[in-house]
Amino acid sequence: MYAGLTAKGVRVLSSPVPITQGANKGGLVVYLEDLDGNTLEFIERPKG
Repeated sequence: MYAGLTAKGVRVLSSPVPITQGANKGGLVVYLEDLDGNTLEFIERPKG
């Protein structure tokens, strides 16, 4: 998803970052900006 969005010119605020603590430990998080300048957080939950 990250590669596809960046290829389309979506403004990303971070590359995917591993989640190291909490309920989503083992997953990834990425921050994007929408057309209105709002920050969006996408979380890929850990597998399993």
